[in-house]
This record gives sequence, structure tokens and C-alpha cells, in this order.
Amino acid sequence: MQFPITLINGQWQGALSAFDRGLAYGDGLFETVKVTQGRPLLWPLHKARLLRGCSCLGIPFGSEQQHQLESEISTLCEKLENSDAVIKLIVTRGTGGRGYRPSQDLTAQRILIASALPEFPQEHYQRGIKLFLCQTRLSINPRIAGIKHLNRLEQVLARSEWQDEYAEGVLCDYSDRVIEGTMSNIFALTDKGLVTPELTDCGVSGIIRDLLIERAQQENLTVLVKSLSVDDLLSAQALCVTNSLIGVWPVRQFADRIYKPHQLISTMGLWLQQAETLSLSEFNTLESNRKELK
Repeated sequence: MQFPITLINGQWQGALSAFDRGLAYGDGLFETVKVTQGRPLLWPLHKARLLRGCSCLGIPFGSEQQHQLESEISTLCEKLENSDAVIKLIVTRGTGGRGYRPSQDLTAQRILIASALPEFPQEHYQRGIKLFLCQTRLSINPRIAGIKHLNRLEQVLARSEWQDEYAEGVLCDYSDRVIEGTMSNIFALTDKGLVTPELTDCGVSGIIRDLLIERAQQENLTVLVKSLSVDDLLSAQALCVTNSLIGVWPVRQFADRIYKPHQLISTMGLWLQQAETLSLSEFNTLESNRKELK
């Protein structure tokens, strides 16, 4: 399979205007979708977050656009055949002239980019990773907190702070509250239960974070969404970071603190595998029904 493969507004290797507001202002959203055996995993969760983001930013993305997007994802996955890959899905507000104020007649642009699925070291899952404490801080903006918008300069600056000795970095806000990783959400196992930072002021509400919170609650585990400090991470029994591509990485070391492997972190990885397997089965059923209707 020759990567990358690009589909723009339904056109293979299509073009995007130099006046697109996503390029000019970061006026848009994105999703990073893991593809297994040519099937997009956990797509309903990605779609729901995308639509929440469109609503938050006031980007019109109605049922027709949604249908076009899902049809394009299916077309791209068919081209991938049975390959494992990652699809970066970008929705921008559309093409406009100069100035921040958006016109009311813009049409959202849909960009799909398929790339090879990264191969992460098995050591990250078996022994855990080392976490870096970033000096870059996240700005507070409750209006866009939680959504996956295109403005990622803080993450770019943070990721530039270290080389490859560390697999991920911890980002705090200007009040010294731990928010997330540069590309992940954070969970800490404490004596009060499983804790993950609240994201009401900044940060991205990851679909894996939400999935694991729901599953832990179903298992009658205490889950707290609350403020965490660096000291809270250092005193925790165990830590892990999560996202759609890496899954669940246990943390082996943060600063001078060494963490022992914990069964709950391993179990969270199994929960995610179960959810992905179910997602794969459900997507296959939907595709079979769709083909029968054609």
C-alpha cells in the first residue's frame, strides 16, 4: 500500500484553496481514526466528538455533509483493502477572504488523509514509558475546551522540548494543574480511586478517555474527574496515558518516581481491546447492510 492517500471533498488527490480558513486561522477540527483490517475503529465516538466541535465553533455540518463524510470514509477504507492504517480527518469552516469574521455562506471542507499505522515499541505496553514534564503551558479557554480544534501550537512547542528518551510529555496550565499529555489523556490511580484531570478550561476530551471512564464506572470502580497537580502524579500508585492510536501506555517513570506495574492499568488496556473488537464487528455489520441496500 502506497501512503499517504488523500481524499478532499470526495476527490482523490484533490486540491484545497490557499484561502481555506483552516489553513489561515486553524478554523476547524480534526479526528485521528485508527483503521484495522480496513475498518475505522470506534467511528461513532469520533463522529460524536466531531459534531460537538462543529456545534461549538458554529461550523454548519448538517446531515448531507455527514452522509458525504461517512461515504468518503467507506470509500477510503475500501481502497485500503485489509490494511492497518490511520486516517486523519479534517473539517474546516471553508474558503473565505481576509479577516477573522467568517461569512455566513461558507461550505465546510472535508479532508481525509490515510497514512501507515505507526508501530510503537512493545516495551511501551509491557514495561511502560517515561514521562517528561513540559515547560510549555496550556492557555485557558473554556469555550473551546474539550474539542479537537486545529490550533495545536502549544502541543508543537511542548513536543519540541525533548528528544526520544521520553515517549510522552505532561502539560499543565498556568495554574499548575495537570491537564493532559501532548497527544494523550492521563489517568492516575490514587487511594481515592481512578482519577483523570477535569477539562473544563482547556485540553482535549479524548474518546478513549471517555470510553475508559464509562467502562470503569460499569465495573463499579470509583472514577473521579478533578484537578490534579504534579505532586498528585508523583504520589499516585500508578499512571497511564491514552489515545486512539497508542491505546493504553502504563507509565514506568515520571521525574524521579518509579512506578510498579499495576493490574488495573493492564485491565484498562483489555477493556479498550474489547471495545475495538466490538466496534470492528459492528462496522462490518453496517457495511454489509449498506451494500445490500445499494
